[in-house]
Amino acid sequence: MTKKNRVLLWSARPGALCPAQWRRLGSLLDDTECRQARRFRFEADRRAYVLAHGLRRLALAAWLRVPAATLRFGAEAGGRPQLLAPAHRPVFFSHTHTREAVLVALSSDAAVGIDVESTQGSLISAELLAGFITQPEVADPDFFFYWTALEAFWKAAGTGLTQGQPRLHFERSAAGHWLARPVSLRPGAAPAGRPTLIFPVNAPPGCCASLALRAPVRPHALMPARSAGWLIEQRDVASAGDSIGWPEVS
Repeated sequence: MTKKNRVLLWSARPGALCPAQWRRLGSLLDDTECRQARRFRFEADRRAYVLAHGLRRLALAAWLRVPAATLRFGAEAGGRPQLLAPAHRPVFFSHTHTREAVLVALSSDAAVGIDVESTQGSLISAELLAGFITQPEVADPDFFFYWTALEAFWKAAGTGLTQGQPRLHFERSAAGHWLARPVSLRPGAAPAGRPTLIFPVNAPPGCCASLALRAPVRPHALMPARSAGWLIEQRDVASAGDSIGWPEVS
């Protein structure tokens, strides 16, 4: 495995943090993020937001080898978060959170999308997927895999999942991972364009998560169409957080 085609995936659980760690994470957020955090009605949602944005800052700062305080964020036209400073540093990133888990994905080689969902609570009918994907060729589709894959795909595309987007066609590659492509809105049209790679990734108990990788269109693109060829490093802050300056328990 070369140093290229690499994704670093950080995970954390809001329920595992102590008060000192929450204070440290909160101090990392900028004014816009602090205002957004205060808008949450429920404390569990506010904590998940603070953890996601604090972990994103720490992970990016370690990846780029810059102080976390120097990072500045904006948004692209489609809503995808954009790193404004430091400028001209090629990195793709995505983050996601629930009350139970936070995940942050980083890569220099492809646009990334990450999504995590709680699998707790009432069962959800797979029929809800019909408006978003072509019907999977399985008797009992895994709703949470397809839903997190959908969210991850559109995050990697830079738009996020919204109504009116083309449905996605999913298929397994010969290597065993998943490929996803939009289906034209024209009736009977086949999936078109280069596929996006989809990987189920480890998530805390009671959660499901998926990662999408979408290579930039350029000569000699790194992503082969039918094989993975990616090194996905998954780390949990509880065991390896010191490598990104994770606040210690005090």
